[in-house]
Amino acid sequence: MLAWNMEEAARYLEAYKALENKPPDNLMVEPATQTDHIAQVTDFLTSVRRITKADAVSAMKKFDTVADIVRADQSTLEKCPGFGQLKARKLTEVFRMPFIKKNS
Repeated sequence: MLAWNMEEAARYLEAYKALENKPPDNLMVEPATQTDHIAQVTDFLTSVRRITKADAVSAMKKFDTVADIVRADQSTLEKCPGFGQLKARKLTEVFRMPFIKKNS
């Protein structure tokens, strides 16, 4: 396991511990051909560099809605298993970026 600091390493260990007794079916990510809500949210979140499918699932379990994930601040996102300062900062930066208008 590789982590930037002790806090991030501790979060990884917490995530591993929380998932140690789960059956493999619960840990497997569904194929990308799904068009259901969870697959769409997973695709949306993983479009951000450094955010994995496991991170997306972790965020969906912690927050009730996608809007809650988007509105969350960095310190709240850091509390999600698998998220460290870097991932939480990257996700909040992306959600706070202004839209760029293209001239047609």
